[in-house]
Amino acid sequence: MSIFPEILDVANCYHLLVQQKAAPRGEVRVHCPFCEEIVGTADRGFHLYLNPIKNTFHCFRCQEKGGVAKFIGRLEGKGEQEVIDEYKAKHEATRRKKRKKKTWEDHPAMKLSAHQWKLMGFLGKIDGKMFHTNPNYARAVLQWAWREWQLFTSEKSKEAFHVLLLGKYLANEKAAEDFVRKTERDTGIESLWERAVKMHQIPKDLWAEWAKRADIIVRELVEAIRNEEKAADLEWTIQRELQKMKERTA
Repeated sequence: MSIFPEILDVANCYHLLVQQKAAPRGEVRVHCPFCEEIVGTADRGFHLYLNPIKNTFHCFRCQEKGGVAKFIGRLEGKGEQEVIDEYKAKHEATRRKKRKKKTWEDHPAMKLSAHQWKLMGFLGKIDGKMFHTNPNYARAVLQWAWREWQLFTSEKSKEAFHVLLLGKYLANEKAAEDFVRKTERDTGIESLWERAVKMHQIPKDLWAEWAKRADIIVRELVEAIRNEEKAADLEWTIQRELQKMKERTA
């Protein structure tokens, strides 16, 4: 596999394919950008032949020809060897990046803050020293923590949807959004409110089963709320009703 781009892609980047003609052997004819410099007048006769199979070019007017590296060099005002060295360096950097082994620091659980670890019930974030003293145990803890975080975020997403429904049915969506935004700040989980809104915008018959159950539960709770109070303090009401919902869905 060549480390160089296709010659037609290079020509396209420099808008040389805007005007073109077909040629034998699958080649493409375009106006030569080098003729004016070499011959003294611009090429208006499609004398530059581009060969996508061999990745070469040849102008039959100014006689400039070569491979794609030389073609790039002529277009960018560089020497052919300079272009070759640049592409070799890029290829080597890409190869090294692919070969780079992932370390414990690359694990997604390590991207979580110490506060987020504590939210899941851990005493704190795992210490990097553990990977040197007991690497197998440390990797197991990371996997465990990441599973717990996924469950935690899923629970908070469902909770946000419950709150959205409460806000809509109690005609106080702004207070519901404020409550969810506070949860986002406290947990570091982004877009909880946006995800809840997106779920609500889907036709009800396409809702996930848990969302359909949530709608039924919230409707019942809202009726109970309306019967006993006007829910002036929605934040307190949400806290109380969320606890009730957790008890009913446990």
